[in-house]
Amino acid sequence: MFLTSKLFWLLAQPLSLVFILLVFSFLFAAAGFRRLYRFLSGLAATLLFLTLFTSTGAVLLQGLENRIPRPASLPADLSCIIILGGAFENEVIAKRGGIELNQAADRFVEGLKLAQSHPARAS
Repeated sequence: MFLTSKLFWLLAQPLSLVFILLVFSFLFAAAGFRRLYRFLSGLAATLLFLTLFTSTGAVLLQGLENRIPRPASLPADLSCIIILGGAFENEVIAKRGGIELNQAADRFVEGLKLAQSHPARAS
């Protein structure tokens, strides 16, 4: 199941879809299906434009994030605090040293707030 999910998202991401559409459009052009070639090429160009030059991705992501509302208040007692990774820019760290954070750095800020309000659970 894990492998299936990874393969699905490899094929379903926008740039992969654009590549697949272009490959099929060129195959159809070589086979003489000009109308299908134009349609698939136009669809690939539209998808590429929407993902690169508009805020479509951010709007779709906001819809996913709004499915689970943020709690109004924190629970009185926490059993543990878990901070997810993914907030570091590894390429920058590897080349320049130091720490470079990306847009997921709020994970550390929220984790620090929780650790300060529940010091017994922060170890």
